[in-house]
Amino acid sequence: MAVLDQVPATTSSFLPRIGAAIWEMLMNAAEARTRSSEVEYYSAMSDEELASLGLERSEIARHVFRDMYIL
Repeated sequence: MAVLDQVPATTSSFLPRIGAAIWEMLMNAAEARTRSSEVEYYSAMSDEELASLGLERSEIARHVFRDMYIL
């Protein structure tokens, strides 16, 4: 239901609002899958490989979600 709150108020008809909400849900799911894959990618690296990228294992989530949250 929270997805419906993000639909612009300018959309007045019921069907376009439902369509927009479904589209938003699909886009969020696709982004979550991408970020999940990125976390798995970095998690599979050795500590030495992470260090060569300037990362520590405890910083993987912060690195992957750096554009979304101030962590």
